[in-house]
Amino acid sequence: MIVLKIKNGEVIKKITIIVFLLCISCFLTYYFNIILKINIIFSHFFYLPLILACIWWKYKGILVSLFLAGFLIIIPFLAGNYSFLFENLIRAIILILIGVVIAFLSEQISMVDELKSAYNRIALYKDLFLHDMSNILQCIKSSAELYSLEKKNVRNLDNLNQYINIINEFCLRGGVLISNIHTFSELENLKPTLIGIEVSKLLNKSIEIIKKAIQGKEVIINIEEDGNNLLVLANDLLENVFDNILLNAIKHNKRSPIEIKIKISEVFVDGKNYVKMQFIDNGIGIEDKRKVVIFQQNYSHERKNRRNGFGLSLVKKIIDIFDGKIWIEDRIKGDYSNGSNFIILLQKANQN
Repeated sequence: MIVLKIKNGEVIKKITIIVFLLCISCFLTYYFNIILKINIIFSHFFYLPLILACIWWKYKGILVSLFLAGFLIIIPFLAGNYSFLFENLIRAIILILIGVVIAFLSEQISMVDELKSAYNRIALYKDLFLHDMSNILQCIKSSAELYSLEKKNVRNLDNLNQYINIINEFCLRGGVLISNIHTFSELENLKPTLIGIEVSKLLNKSIEIIKKAIQGKEVIINIEEDGNNLLVLANDLLENVFDNILLNAIKHNKRSPIEIKIKISEVFVDGKNYVKMQFIDNGIGIEDKRKVVIFQQNYSHERKNRRNGFGLSLVKKIIDIFDGKIWIEDRIKGDYSNGSNFIILLQKANQN
């Protein structure tokens, strides 16, 4: 995956910098102490790799301190001049102490940052759950009260069925909300295994479940697939992506019937084979200024943007784990009010 390659590249880059600085420090020390027989230690060249290593790798960076300390102790023996051995021992001890202190401080700072991040995540989950679940329960309560008032009137059977459908729909939303928050929290430390997933099979499963749950609305969903049994590199979390995108398209659509066209095709982007999925709806659309930020977790967290809920943040996070891409376009170019086109690119998996 690209993410892993980037992380490995960053590690290699850091190691290269440390090795380069260590080579300079050792060379200058060797040159002046062994070749020129001058007892000079370029402290700044020693401190720089030491500090960087302890900041980047915490306590593991102390190994650099030990290496430099050992090198200082060996120098008098290599030079055959023991007059500055004691002085170098003091320097070596100081280097080790500096490394321990910097590593400790760096570790503490990281722990504080992690605690702040964990606190912010908990606050986000709590706020989202309380707000969205409160709305869901309020709608269920209102529908139940209306049902109780009209259940004695036999002529209002259509209204009664409508209230039951509303209750079913919001029960589904409550289940999806709980599932989303649970999944989102699990993703924080998840190391996923990606396998070949058949897109159309998982998509049809998601469509079937959603249609059964939302019976009070006329929903037409068509799938157009270029090719048979296209596989993508993903896992079962892909079903969460489909559920949330479809529910989002249905939830924010006031037209009847609600139409969702799903196009699945193969594309070649940046030297890789991808499966492209387009979810095209006839809903209220999304303004251009919101298309870029709508998937951001903080954006969904803002109260004024609650309409987008928690689902799209989860979708983006899962797509990132799959090393895929997602963005939004207008169904009709230049006119956002006629519906949206959610586009997903996932790497194509080889057929077994």
